[in-house]
Amino acid sequence: MQLLFLATVCNQQSFNYLSSMKHYSEIITINADTRFGRPSIRGMRITVYDILGWFASGMTKQEILNDFPELTEDDLQAALSYAADREHKILIAS
Repeated sequence: MQLLFLATVCNQQSFNYLSSMKHYSEIITINADTRFGRPSIRGMRITVYDILGWFASGMTKQEILNDFPELTEDDLQAALSYAADREHKILIAS
């Protein structure tokens, strides 16, 4: 019974978090005049690929936010969501 309650609480917390997040399309912009049309964060010169590279190099979310105070947690999540969605679309197309 306690396990079921814990699972219900965890699912509700996940739902609350997901429902409060912005969809990545509200954050990721693609403009031919900014970084050669690469997907970027809110029109800034920071691209999705920059963020993925920082995570891949071992930086933590907090380290990225400290180094780039113009970014938010939603920006980082949007970059990850965009990359995951793009990967999913590539797999479906092939």
